[in-house]
Amino acid sequence: MSTDSVDFTLWDHLFAGAIATSAAVSTMHPMDTIKTILQHSQGKNPSFKADLSVDSVLHSRSSALTVAGQLFRKRGISGFYQGLGANVGAQTPAGAIKFAVYGILKQKSERVFDPKWRSFVEFGCAALAFIACSVVLVPGEVVKQRLQSGMYSSMRAGVVETWRARGISGFYAGYGATLLRDIPYTMLEFGLYEQFKRLFRGSYKKDILPPHIEWFLGGLAGGCTGFLTTPFDVLKTHLMTGQHSQGIWPLFHNIVQRDGLSGLFCGGLTRVLWLIPFTAVFFGVHEASKRAMIGLKRHRLFSIHTRSVVGFCQPMKLRKRRTPFFIL
Repeated sequence: MSTDSVDFTLWDHLFAGAIATSAAVSTMHPMDTIKTILQHSQGKNPSFKADLSVDSVLHSRSSALTVAGQLFRKRGISGFYQGLGANVGAQTPAGAIKFAVYGILKQKSERVFDPKWRSFVEFGCAALAFIACSVVLVPGEVVKQRLQSGMYSSMRAGVVETWRARGISGFYAGYGATLLRDIPYTMLEFGLYEQFKRLFRGSYKKDILPPHIEWFLGGLAGGCTGFLTTPFDVLKTHLMTGQHSQGIWPLFHNIVQRDGLSGLFCGGLTRVLWLIPFTAVFFGVHEASKRAMIGLKRHRLFSIHTRSVVGFCQPMKLRKRRTPFFIL
């Protein structure tokens, strides 16, 4: 039986989503750090920042390898994990909410809508899932990116300074750009993954795909989606790290005027190289978690059924034993 055909409870979806997200975020955080520094250094001259920030020696044409080298020299291995606590702390509940909302909406919609509309409904479920989790996700993303870019030395300092500067609204800097990036990203991420799974299920003629195929399809969906949404990611990074106070469209015009269309894809290759394994882990661990929970549920149901049968048969066994005794 396919895992997709099993009705999960809300708590099942939350748990599987949290495990998958925390695994993916923890594994791929170093690549996310490199991508953020690349985008944060865009359009700056080498003397822009104090020595605390790696991008003090970078410019808009720096490569991911240059960033990695400078990062290691200035901060060591720990530099690649700057902002990990904020990232995991925000992404884990956000991922749990995203998977839960998507899973529940998908289950309900399959009973309401005609199967021919399934693909469109899944894209819509994914969009609503991200909107639901964005309230939790964005504050952590703001603190994380400011830590990664060297604006603050610790998560506590980042939270305190952000609050002092702008209050609660400071934690939602770049919220519009995040929605602009992540609503289409989540729609494509979940939508493409579902389409890829259907395609391969038809080829394999099986409801359950091998785990290595699920990981491959997850990475493929993440790589395609990551490249297409890079321009929105660039805008979000600029707004969240406080480099620009203007709105989304003035910032868009500024980047294109200064760096051309290629400026909108700054850190694009790093983003794709980050998202391919990230999404592979993201969906792969989620599928494995679902299978594990299904196995536990089946084992529990089997145990309950076995105890019921044994309890029902016990008196019969006793009667069979006693009958010869009374007859004799």
